[in-house]
Amino acid sequence: MIPPYQSKPAKTPTYRERKLAGEVKEKPRKRLRKVAKGNAARDREYRSWVKIAMHGRARCQSCKRHTSSCGPLQPHHPSGSNGGHLFEVVDTCRICHTWIHDNSTAAYHLGWLTPAYRGYAPNPNRPQPFTLLPR
Repeated sequence: MIPPYQSKPAKTPTYRERKLAGEVKEKPRKRLRKVAKGNAARDREYRSWVKIAMHGRARCQSCKRHTSSCGPLQPHHPSGSNGGHLFEVVDTCRICHTWIHDNSTAAYHLGWLTPAYRGYAPNPNRPQPFTLLPR
């Protein structure tokens, strides 16, 4: 509440109002890009690749159940999605995907998460991530 002896604070004029009054002569600055140009191109390529790679797949590679019983498949990156590991994907349902990330110690022992460093021998009893490199 403003006391009676004080006036209301003046409204700050908008950029448009200041420009019409002649106070501003330069153009407003452009917004920054949300994603860098190179990353945006890589992300577009990855999204189109995932559509192709996961098309026609009907079973989760973790629980072996059909997608009608456990939900749609999600791409899981065992070695992370950074660097050259972006296109290494295992198809998992949402339930298994959340379990893998919530129980990382057990997932490492079972082979669903792998270190991203060179020289690591993957678990031969688990399905390996398929890599379909883009052209």
